[in-house]
Amino acid sequence: MNTATKLRNYFAGRSVGYYLTLPALIFAVLAACLYAATGVTEFNPELNQTAIICLSIGAVVGAVSMAVDLLPFSWSGDTVKPLRYISFLVILYAVMQFILSQVTYIANVLVAIDGNTFTSGFLGTFICFVLAALFMLVAACLDCLHPWVGKTEHAGGELI
Repeated sequence: MNTATKLRNYFAGRSVGYYLTLPALIFAVLAACLYAATGVTEFNPELNQTAIICLSIGAVVGAVSMAVDLLPFSWSGDTVKPLRYISFLVILYAVMQFILSQVTYIANVLVAIDGNTFTSGFLGTFICFVLAALFMLVAACLDCLHPWVGKTEHAGGELI
């Protein structure tokens, strides 16, 4: 087999969940960066450390799930799906902590005390938090889906 065929077989052996974990990790890092940059306002004098820690833990567990998915061992396939669900749950908890830390700001905007629109920093951070959680959930749900394999059998990361 030539190198191109080996490479194609390698990438075809990965599930949809493997490829969706990467955008989840990117959105988690973006959410953490945006929250660190724009999270301190006059309504919230300090960042919620629990949200940052949980987001970091969720991203690390997601990265570990990608690394475990690359291992050629028979047990690695059974380990990846729970890791992605754990990552989703931790990131979801980070989303809830973010909302909790911003509840005063959200209430002031909804009542129109200090303006009636959300800042772009808040919206960008919230969207990145939610997209990180959603991508990780979809990655966990579609972990066993291999649509590009077709009718060939999939066994242990190699196409037969």
